[in-house]
Amino acid sequence: MPLVLKLAVRSISLKRGGLARFTSLAAALMVSIAVFTFLFTYTLARAFETTLISSLTRSEPHVVIAPVGTLSKDTLGGIVDRVAGIDGLTGIRPAAATHAMVSANRRSNVVLIRTAESESSGLMIGDLLAARLEVAPGDEVELVVQARDESLRKVRTRVGRVSSSGLADQDLSVVSVGHNEYAAIVGEEVFTPDHIEVFLADPMTADDAAARIAALAGNAVQVVTWQRSNRVLFESLRTAKSFAALVVLLFAAFGMFGLAITTAVLVREQKADIAIFRTLGMPQRSIALAVAIHTAAIALAGGLLGVALFYLTLSTIDASFFLALLGTGTPLRTVSVVPGVLEPALTLAAAVALAIVSGLIPALSAARIKPLANLRHT
Repeated sequence: MPLVLKLAVRSISLKRGGLARFTSLAAALMVSIAVFTFLFTYTLARAFETTLISSLTRSEPHVVIAPVGTLSKDTLGGIVDRVAGIDGLTGIRPAAATHAMVSANRRSNVVLIRTAESESSGLMIGDLLAARLEVAPGDEVELVVQARDESLRKVRTRVGRVSSSGLADQDLSVVSVGHNEYAAIVGEEVFTPDHIEVFLADPMTADDAAARIAALAGNAVQVVTWQRSNRVLFESLRTAKSFAALVVLLFAAFGMFGLAITTAVLVREQKADIAIFRTLGMPQRSIALAVAIHTAAIALAGGLLGVALFYLTLSTIDASFFLALLGTGTPLRTVSVVPGVLEPALTLAAAVALAIVSGLIPALSAARIKPLANLRHT
């Protein structure tokens, strides 16, 4: 740092007991709140979205091919043959699903029975459903299901496996069975699929894959991606992100306003010293830079406090608290919040840059102080 600038930085400082010192503390506090709010909401939203996408793509087919009318075996075979050659497919299988009432121990629940590739016998149910029915693997349950002829069938079967998908709705209201057991439940001699499930190596390419599948399969089918079937969840997430962004922008605006006020008060308190430096020949650029350094230092101090509060919060608060913040309607049962390293650094850099911008006008006004005119009035 040049000697003239170093002298200016040391001289144009916050006076003890001056108004600028108190406004700088308030500005630093507002910056820390803005930094903490941004890091906390961004990290929580990213963790929620990542966990949600991971859970959905593990528990649901990535693309569903559903017939517009009746799906015959010949039509099914033709669609599978045409679609199987698409790049990025990891699996394609015929499937079926129907709603049913499952009961055990004088408890009941409405569920969706889906077919799944499984070598084990019995129903595969979620742990929430098992807890509600008070059943375990090997226990007997009763199903009331609508058969193909629209008559109600009452079937007794056993629980084969209890698992958890991480999604509350899946673990409470979805039951999976093998093809042969599904046929027996709905009263068929041979399993008859009613749709096709497609799985991709990259679930995020489902829209592109769906477009190619629709072009190959023709107008006789409807192609639905996992994003489309869960669009309500993602729309809610986007709404929450927008609201969080507004809150962060509000705190950032208060922080920038506080820094601008602090810089203006600093320039006013140091007006005589600045005039002396200008009389001694200090360049205007050095004066403006010295004021900007003070503003950036205040923002950096507030930003570091916000980052420290952010890491302290994540290290001391249980994950259930984050789910409580998301609300009772969240589909996730757990969320893993892992703080990053790059985001806090970028946030601090952004806070310092915005601080310099917010204090730019007072800094330039300090550089334009006329030496002799101000000396006459001091």
